[in-house]
Amino acid sequence: MHLYEATVKYKEKVQDYSLSCVSIVINENDSIGSWGRKNKGELAQLLHALAVYKGLLQLLNLQAALQTKRHKKKMCTLEKRGNIFVLTLTDNDEHRLHPVLINSISAALRQARAEATGPSVLITTAQGKFFCNGYNLNWLLQDAARRSKIMCSLVQRLVADFFALPMPTIAALTGHACGGGFGLALCHDYILMWRDRGFLCMNELDIGRKLPAWFFALMKHKIASPSAQRDIALRATMLTGDMALQKGIVHSVYNSAEETFKAAEQLGLELVSRNWNGKIYAEMRTTMFAEVLHLLQNDDTAENETVEIASRL
Repeated sequence: MHLYEATVKYKEKVQDYSLSCVSIVINENDSIGSWGRKNKGELAQLLHALAVYKGLLQLLNLQAALQTKRHKKKMCTLEKRGNIFVLTLTDNDEHRLHPVLINSISAALRQARAEATGPSVLITTAQGKFFCNGYNLNWLLQDAARRSKIMCSLVQRLVADFFALPMPTIAALTGHACGGGFGLALCHDYILMWRDRGFLCMNELDIGRKLPAWFFALMKHKIASPSAQRDIALRATMLTGDMALQKGIVHSVYNSAEETFKAAEQLGLELVSRNWNGKIYAEMRTTMFAEVLHLLQNDDTAENETVEIASRL
């Protein structure tokens, strides 16, 4: 069994045992401790599944670190400028999402969390024509059934990591953000965009993929207009910076890449000057997006979807 599949399997076991335990306790008006004494076998199964799941997660993290280390091309960089962290997707390619890139971003978020010494801000940007052009479909289609599950699990963790980061986050878009790249941008607290270069779009309808429930919840939280939500999800509209600003999707737009990033830095400095407690900020954000996080944990899109993609990207 593949490592990712084993991890998902034991995650489901832990969830099933936990739900069973809670259900029995509620129905029998009992306490967790009393239930455990009466049901030592079930408790042992839960503890065993939990231990295996934790071990598999550690192996996944080790595997991700080794994959990133072996990968010759650097996928992203993290630079600390005072109290502002700048995460840059490097190289002039499309920055398509696949395990190595996602694990590199996750590692950068962990590094920012570890190196933050006070009120901080994260700015995410990218080199080249694209901010992020969605999933790497060439890689995905080599083993669609298994790799869809892998990507589902990795993206879930990445979104949760962004929400749990103890600092405000800003996406400075100087290129296209499509599909999963648009979702990545929406995970930030603020989106700033170059008005004359790059589009925002969710083109899943065009490539025959179903959007997961957690993305619809995220979109509803981030975008107030129902017509804008319809245009994004049900028309696959390509939005320019000005269109995105008019629909309330981005915070502001600018006339060049330099202006966009400079504005992101200025906003970052303003946010740092508020001297907010990062832990409280993260707790409030995760509370605000509790529905999204709940749907992430219960996302079965990959399991229910037959991946037949005729890519027209």
